[in-house]
Amino acid sequence: MARRKREKSLKEGLQWAKKFPYEEISRLGWLSDITDAQGDAKNIVDTLCTFFAVSSPKGWEDFYLNQRLRVSFSITLAEACNPYALSAWLRQGEIQAGEISVETKYTAKLLREILNEISEIRKSGIGNRDEILASLLGKVVIKLIFTDTLSSAPVKGCARYIYGVPCIQLSKKFESDADFWRTLFHEIGHILMHGKKDIFIENVNYGYKNPEKEREADEFASLWMNK
Repeated sequence: MARRKREKSLKEGLQWAKKFPYEEISRLGWLSDITDAQGDAKNIVDTLCTFFAVSSPKGWEDFYLNQRLRVSFSITLAEACNPYALSAWLRQGEIQAGEISVETKYTAKLLREILNEISEIRKSGIGNRDEILASLLGKVVIKLIFTDTLSSAPVKGCARYIYGVPCIQLSKKFESDADFWRTLFHEIGHILMHGKKDIFIENVNYGYKNPEKEREADEFASLWMNK
């Protein structure tokens, strides 16, 4: 009975699956570790559910639109222009973050101690910038990850806690070097100044976006961009 109920749910999810940029997600390799990543419509629904770690399309709606599954995820994407693509980008970041292990606990003091070093990296124009920054932030227990941006979800960056660890997720492409650094410092500002239960996404609108906290992060970024 449970199997038949799930089969019915998957069939009803065909319209849901069509709203995702499935071909683009698959081409980027985000589904490479999932069985039946290609195939008929039912397999596509099943694959998306596996990718999002939900049992049905309703599970996706509860998590990303209705905020019912995880209390630490304190936004809803219901007001986003494309919650489907945006949720896929966020989920891929969560998967990437899960592949990075940390051994100690984050403290704001540790992060503040490396801000000048991050600023010097910006001024140096070093070539392997992303790897150096990821290693440096990793030493103070912040996971820095880079994710391909989907064409229908032009996200620049995101700051959030994943399983109790602060994470900064950035796009792999920026309009300019200055745009990259401004976004990075903006996200660092969120981690330093704002709560564990908030999630901050840059360059897109979504529910519960806090103008005051965004202003504070902007001011923090401007401060370090001018040093």
